[in-house]
Amino acid sequence: MKTRWTRIDEVRTGSVNAEDIFDPYSFVLLIGKGTVIDSKTLQFIKNRNVSWVPVEEESDGVEKDLTLEAESEIAQSSQQMLVPDLPLILSDEKYHLTMDRFHDFASVILETGIANLTDIEDLSNDIVAEVIKTEHSILNFMTDIAPGFVVKHGINCAILAAAIGQHIRQPWHYLVQIVKVALLHDIGLIHATKEKSLFYVENVLKQFAVTPIDRVRAHPFLGVKLIERMNPDFLEPDVSRGIVHHHERFDGFGFPLGIQGKNINFFSRVLSVVDAYDTLITKVDGKSILDPYHALKWIIHNVKGIFDPDIVRAFVEIAGLYPTGTIVRLNDGRIGSVISKGDHTIARPILSIDGREVETENESGTYIVEVMGIDQVEARRRVE
Repeated sequence: MKTRWTRIDEVRTGSVNAEDIFDPYSFVLLIGKGTVIDSKTLQFIKNRNVSWVPVEEESDGVEKDLTLEAESEIAQSSQQMLVPDLPLILSDEKYHLTMDRFHDFASVILETGIANLTDIEDLSNDIVAEVIKTEHSILNFMTDIAPGFVVKHGINCAILAAAIGQHIRQPWHYLVQIVKVALLHDIGLIHATKEKSLFYVENVLKQFAVTPIDRVRAHPFLGVKLIERMNPDFLEPDVSRGIVHHHERFDGFGFPLGIQGKNINFFSRVLSVVDAYDTLITKVDGKSILDPYHALKWIIHNVKGIFDPDIVRAFVEIAGLYPTGTIVRLNDGRIGSVISKGDHTIARPILSIDGREVETENESGTYIVEVMGIDQVEARRRVE
């Protein structure tokens, strides 16, 4: 038997429910796994605003080749990258496939409050496998929130967290766990406001400030509760704590528990760095809060206050001091976009200038004199 997620209007009476279904607002159990859906049950769950139902169906024994499936319309509409001319951090096919798979998972949660958690287990292993064989010096990924912030952010954080984990030589099992944390850490944001949405974007600067806890700031607990309602045994203890702790601060002034230093869950300490970085460079209404360079600079400035210095050091070693997408001006007046950190030093990146690759570490008389901010870059584009 296999599970097929079916729109409520397409569910036939006599179908067997394949998973527990919870009220999407209160997490109250509506019907249990194995329940035969009759007309009264169908009307009941319709009245509780359930939109998708997991229905049991016989397996035809033919596995779909996911690599041959067309990308979803949502993924195809999300092509705004840090540097459009560069390959993505994973292959284009793999990157958009992971985005598509996570979007399907999050959309079902949005509609029903439940989903097939095996999808997250499989996706986590697949992301780790791809990251291990990927060249990390080109950190090019999606900044647009077209598929929803929760979706885009979950995938980007998972890839970056896995890259850091690999860089500091964590074993496979730890890499899979940290990817799970990254994928699920903001899933509670779906219910952070009265109108459920995949598009809620956290204000990182506000979230990391020392302010009273509100409904949005409770999303780490909400996310864990949501997953445990589906399967109380799915989250390993470290993964559960990793989600709950991901807004803790290294100085102890974070939330929700106020844990300090290395007492904060290891996965959370990794995640807090990539969480902040991806959120700060996320484009909302076509514009990011910060460009990649200033996002990294803000993180470095907050070492020991918010972030674990060891994790920040590892991230800088991967990204360089001028992360992919940073626009810089050289001492000879040329302006280029960083496409990769240098091979031998984090301060001498590889640039793209007028379609040509320039390795600054091989030009002894050439050096960066200015990092151009978002407003400068936009003004330059308008002139051109």
